[in-house]
Amino acid sequence: MTAEVFYEFIANVFHPYLVSKSVEFPVILYVDGHKTHLNYHLSQLCTHLKIELIALYPNASRIIQPADVCI
Repeated sequence: MTAEVFYEFIANVFHPYLVSKSVEFPVILYVDGHKTHLNYHLSQLCTHLKIELIALYPNASRIIQPADVCI
């Protein structure tokens, strides 16, 4: 995935879906720390759309999803 694709997903899929389901804003969107999820244009879009973008620590699957890496 590229930063542009993720931006388009938020703008054209994720936000319209939330609106169609009458979700109250602001909302929180947790993403991993991958560089495609963290850029200035996406941050500006999320601020405008009242989406709070929270980036989790990169390469932290062993902490966040221990069952995925230990079982």
